[in-house]
Amino acid sequence: MMSSLAMIMCSSFISLHTAYAQPLKFGFGDTETYPRKWKENGEYVGVYIDIIKEVILRSGIDIDLEPYPHERLLQYLQNGKVDGAIGLYKNNEREQFATYVDIPIAWLRTGVFVKKEHLSSINEISDLNGKVIGKVRGVTLNKKLEKAIEEGQFSIEETATYEQSVRKLLAGRIDALLAPNFSTRYLLKELGASKEILLLPLYFEPARPVYVLFSNSSIISEKIGMFNKITKVLADMEHEKRFDEIQYNYDIH
Repeated sequence: MMSSLAMIMCSSFISLHTAYAQPLKFGFGDTETYPRKWKENGEYVGVYIDIIKEVILRSGIDIDLEPYPHERLLQYLQNGKVDGAIGLYKNNEREQFATYVDIPIAWLRTGVFVKKEHLSSINEISDLNGKVIGKVRGVTLNKKLEKAIEEGQFSIEETATYEQSVRKLLAGRIDALLAPNFSTRYLLKELGASKEILLLPLYFEPARPVYVLFSNSSIISEKIGMFNKITKVLADMEHEKRFDEIQYNYDIH
């Protein structure tokens, strides 16, 4: 869907990309979650895109960045069809087929959104028992929540996008929505639903870091050198607080 990010750089920067002969192919989830990544004029923009652009410039490594449905991205990481990814949580399953650059590029918090008229009736997590909870397909949940689902405390209804979930909540087809705090509040504002749907002061889990990671099955040459170079670049960006600066450019001030 997207051309190489390196190709959209101005020509004075392209000459820097000579350290490695092959480009890396990276993926990211194709859901639109402002400010991390969303579409403008058919192309993805946002925090993750800006981070990869800066990694390209600093490292001299070309990176082709493509959006994929979440489950397909994980499959491609597992079989080496992509060399890496940006913006994924860390868990034991994924660490079996991917190596993480252990530097968080962002911290995300999942909240519980409900219609305004139900706000006063939900004071703790157990008040959601028996409800239908919406979430986006492929998004991982913590063990406590997964256990509650297995025990039948409430049921999960999945959608392909957060916008679909919000519309289901507005229509009363689900009772609550598990979704990222910031990006969902932004989406509600865009849909004109900020007064109808509100964020509960409850959390299933603390803020979680997301990372850049490499596929263990990738067969691209010089992979170790590229991994080490990108790790150094991300460490420098963290030290310089560049991730915070990039995020700040998109915050609603």
